[in-house]
Amino acid sequence: MDHGLAVGGVRLPPQYALAASFWLAPDGALVVETPDDALIDEDYFGLGVCHWELESVSLAFASRSGARFVATLSASEIQEMRGGGERVLQYLVSDHASSAQPDPAIFGERPGYYPADKRVFSLTASYRNIE
Repeated sequence: MDHGLAVGGVRLPPQYALAASFWLAPDGALVVETPDDALIDEDYFGLGVCHWELESVSLAFASRSGARFVATLSASEIQEMRGGGERVLQYLVSDHASSAQPDPAIFGERPGYYPADKRVFSLTASYRNIE
């Protein structure tokens, strides 16, 4: 039996998640280290050589009340940030205080997504080369 095949004989592309190391920097920033070359191109699945590339970086965090949040940056956003830009993700303050969420996680939205009368808190992401 070939577990790499989906129903109907369609082969699913392999996926791999890599836990990134993180720490609090002296300036108070949370640093998440995401190597560009975490996996070597090899035949991991017996299907030919896999060529890997970074697709996204996600950071999950929670409030003390139990609400769960996720900040996700795509590879193209990270590439754009290498030039010195930053990304701001916003979340509703009311979600932060809530303990019963209908969704398993709340994803950050770009500024301007929420109506102006809603209170928000922000997470700002920037790129640092830490060679």
